[in-house]
Amino acid sequence: MLLLAFSRAPVQRVPDRLTDPSAGRLDSGCYALLSAEGRWTIEPSTYFLHRDVGREFYRVLPPFKVPWKKRVLWRLILIVARLKL
Repeated sequence: MLLLAFSRAPVQRVPDRLTDPSAGRLDSGCYALLSAEGRWTIEPSTYFLHRDVGREFYRVLPPFKVPWKKRVLWRLILIVARLKL
């Protein structure tokens, strides 16, 4: 997942959902947002680009097996916490 956020809104209203959107930087420093619904030009004062790398990050971590004693202990703690004393 890729998230691109701008600090300034485009002149025209962008729909809430876009089909196959793409964004590109123009020579003027503006960004062009393209999709099946239309094209919008955005002139941001600042922007933020975030790529979600969670899936790749957790894929390279080795699986961790929790010892059965610890699982039993936490289950008991949660059962006691649910009791109305």
